[in-house]
Amino acid sequence: MALGLTLAACQAPLATRPDVSADGAAEARPTPPTLPYTPPARPEVELDQDLLFAYLVGEIGARMGDFDKSVRAYLEAAERARDPYAAERATRIAWHVQDMGLARRAARLWVELAPNSLTARQFLGVALLRDGRDADALAQFYAMLEIARALGKDGYLLVSGALAREKDKARALALMRRLVDEASDAAASYGLALLLTSQHRYPEAERLLREVLDQAPERVDAWSLLAQVLIARGQRDAALDVLEQALERYPDNRRLRLSRARLLVAVERYEDALAQFRELYRRDPKDSQVLFGYAMLATQQRHWDEARRLWQALRGIPRFANDATYFLGQVEEASGNKVAAIGLYRSVNQGELRVDAAIRAAVLVAEDGKRLDEARRLLRQAREAVPRRMADLYLAEIELLRQYGADRADILGLYEEALKALPGNTDLLYGRGLYYSEVGDYAAMEHDFRQVLKQDPQHADALNALGYMLAQRKIRLQEARRYIEQALRLKPDSPAVLDSMGWVLYRLGQLEAARDYLQRAWQRDHDAEITGHLIEVLWALGERREARRLLESALQDGATDEYLSRLRQRLLEPES
Repeated sequence: MALGLTLAACQAPLATRPDVSADGAAEARPTPPTLPYTPPARPEVELDQDLLFAYLVGEIGARMGDFDKSVRAYLEAAERARDPYAAERATRIAWHVQDMGLARRAARLWVELAPNSLTARQFLGVALLRDGRDADALAQFYAMLEIARALGKDGYLLVSGALAREKDKARALALMRRLVDEASDAAASYGLALLLTSQHRYPEAERLLREVLDQAPERVDAWSLLAQVLIARGQRDAALDVLEQALERYPDNRRLRLSRARLLVAVERYEDALAQFRELYRRDPKDSQVLFGYAMLATQQRHWDEARRLWQALRGIPRFANDATYFLGQVEEASGNKVAAIGLYRSVNQGELRVDAAIRAAVLVAEDGKRLDEARRLLRQAREAVPRRMADLYLAEIELLRQYGADRADILGLYEEALKALPGNTDLLYGRGLYYSEVGDYAAMEHDFRQVLKQDPQHADALNALGYMLAQRKIRLQEARRYIEQALRLKPDSPAVLDSMGWVLYRLGQLEAARDYLQRAWQRDHDAEITGHLIEVLWALGERREARRLLESALQDGATDEYLSRLRQRLLEPES
C-alpha cells in the first residue's frame, strides 16, 4: 500500500501536463494572475529504479520516524527530478527535526523550483533569519510581498505570522520594521501591529492600530485587534467602546458582534452577551460556532427552555453531538427531569465529556438508595472505557460510598484498589489523606500527604492541608507555618490557604496578623469555617461586638454549620 501511495504521489509532478481540451472551457476559465517570478522549465525525467527508490525511502522513512534518512532521500529526489513536491517534503521534515542546515538547503531548492510559492519563501526567509543572514531573509520577505500582491493577498499579514513564532523577538521585530518603514499603507502598519501584539508590546501596538483606523476605518480586523490589545492592557470598558464604534459602522459584521459578545461574557455582563448571541443567531441560525456559544450562555444563565432548544439543534450536527447531549443532560437535570437526564448522560459514549457524563449519571442513579450498585457499575464501565481518567472515576465512586454511608473498611478498601491500579497517584493519595484526617487517623494522614510531597514538592493543596491539620491539633506550629507559607507562595489568593495562615498565626498568638489574613480570606469566600475562624480571632482581640455581629449575620443567612453552632453556644448563649 505504501508503494502504491508513493508512486501516486511521485508520478504526478513528473508527468507532462496536457493542453486545455476545449476552447469553450478555456474561455470560461478566469485569467490566472500574472506572477512576478518565472519558474524553471520542468524537465521530463524518467522514473528509473534509483529515483523511485529515493521517493520510497523518503516516504517510508517519514512514516517510520527515520527522519534523517527521509530528508536526504527526498532531497536527492528533488535535485534529480527537479520536483518542488519532494523539495517541500524535505524542507518540512528537516524543519520538524530542527536540522536547520538541511532545512535551509531544501528550502532554497524549493524556492528555486517554485519561486512563486509563498510558503517556500516563508520557510527560506525564516531559516536565513535564524542563520543570522538578515539581508538575505529580508529579500525573501520582499519577494513574499510581491507574490502576495499579484495573488491579491495580504503579504504583510503572512510575514508577520511567520515572524511571530520566532524566539529571537528583537531581530524578528527589527526585520519587520525594515519592511514596513518603506511602505506607508495601512496593511503594512497592521502587520507590524500584529507582530507587536504577539510580543506583548501593547502601547505601541495600540498607537499603530489607531493610526491604521484613521487611514482605513474599513479594516474590521484592526478594530478587532485594537479591542484585544485594550483587553490585554486591562482596559475592558475601552475595548467595549471600540467594538461599539465598529458595530455602528458595520452593524452586519459577524466577527465584530461575536467579539463584543465574548467580551461581554469576560466582563460578566451575561444578559447583554446573551442578547448579542440572540442577534447573531437570528442573523444566521446555521452558524454552529454561534449556536454553541449561545447554548452555553443560555445554560449558564439558567434559561432552560431556550438552552434545551439550542442543544437539541446542536445534537443534529455530528461534531457537536456528544457535547450537546451532555449539556442537554445538564439542562434536564437542572429542570428536575432526572430520568431524561440519566438517559442523556448514558448515551454520551465518546469524546472528552464521556467520563463527566458517566459521573453525573452515577450521581443521579445513586440518589435512589437502592441503586448504588448500579451507579458504581456505571463508573467501573467508564474506567474500562477511558483508563486515562481512572483516578477521577475512582474518586467519584469513593465519594458515592462516603455520601451513602459506606463504612471505613469499604472506603479504604476502594482507595487501596485504586492505588494498586495507579501506584503513587497524587490525587488518590491526597484524597485518602483528607479522608484519614476526617476519621482522626492523623499518622496515616501525614504519611499520605508526605508521599504526595515527595513526588510533587510544589503540591500547594497537600502543603496547606498538612500545615492546617498540624495547626488544628496545636502541634509543631512552626513547622505547620512553614508548610502554609510554601502553599501561600504557590497560591497567594487562595481563600483556603489564607485561612490556614490566619489560623496558624492565631495558634501562635499573633492575633493582629491572624486577623489580617482571615479578613482577606473572608472577603474572597464567606465559607462557614473561614467565618468561624475570623470570629474567634476577633473575640480574642476583644472586638466582641464585631464578632457577635458577624456570627449573627452568618446564622441569619441560614448557616447550619456545626462549627458555627458550637460558636453560638460558646460565645452568645452565656450572654443571654
